[in-house]
Amino acid sequence: MKHLAPVSALVFLVACRGEAPPVAPTPSPELESMIKQQAESAAPDSEQVGALYRGVAYDRGEGDEFRVETEAGQCYTFVAAGDSTVEVFDLKVWGPKGKAPKARDKSKGREALTQYCPEETGVARFEGKVAKGAGHFAIGVFKKGAPEKVAPVAEKGLDLDKIIADEAAAAAPGAKMEQMYTAKADKTDWYTQLKKGQCYWFIGAGQAEVDDFYLYVWDPKNNQIGKNKADGNKAQFGHCPEQDGMFHVQLKVDDTSHEAKVGVFSKPK
Repeated sequence: MKHLAPVSALVFLVACRGEAPPVAPTPSPELESMIKQQAESAAPDSEQVGALYRGVAYDRGEGDEFRVETEAGQCYTFVAAGDSTVEVFDLKVWGPKGKAPKARDKSKGREALTQYCPEETGVARFEGKVAKGAGHFAIGVFKKGAPEKVAPVAEKGLDLDKIIADEAAAAAPGAKMEQMYTAKADKTDWYTQLKKGQCYWFIGAGQAEVDDFYLYVWDPKNNQIGKNKADGNKAQFGHCPEQDGMFHVQLKVDDTSHEAKVGVFSKPK
């Protein structure tokens, strides 16, 4: 028994896709001027690389693939234009390595433009494809020097060492710095040896972005002997211990992305 081909399904598929428009025997004479106009607008003062690359698609999904030598330090502008019967154009560019396109423009219309700035010298591959419609097309490649990369300027923060030293000079003239601690998290703990007969100042400062600066100290018996909860980026207090021992210092800040420090200063009682 013979099985008949599903003619109705085939007719339905053709109807859905639409019949490709007829392709003219020769390309539209305006393709070259369209490409140059786009290139002048997108990449002024660029230099054309070779002649136009040309292709023709008699149905949707058809196109051509080309190759061009590219240099590191240059940026390349790929400009495509098609006959008036081209409805959607798909332009892709690949670098010397890798399977994924480095640049692409799938445009609704007969023109497309994309740019590619290679990081290494080599042969780039590019493809022009008529995604909808049919007709002749041309692609121009233009190059110009890549813009210089401007190194980001690092923000200069506050000089915390100087701020702490100035605060110490005002609060305890003649005091000697014993330690300088740097916060590592939102809560940082240190232990420092204090001696009887000396007076100590705990002076902290953070970058301007720090809004809460909480400083605590406990004696060797774990009794809290001082605290300063400042709504700002600086805090300090002093203490004269009655016995030698290891004292516990704690700093809490609300901003861990910016630096904070605590200095310990001493002088005889």
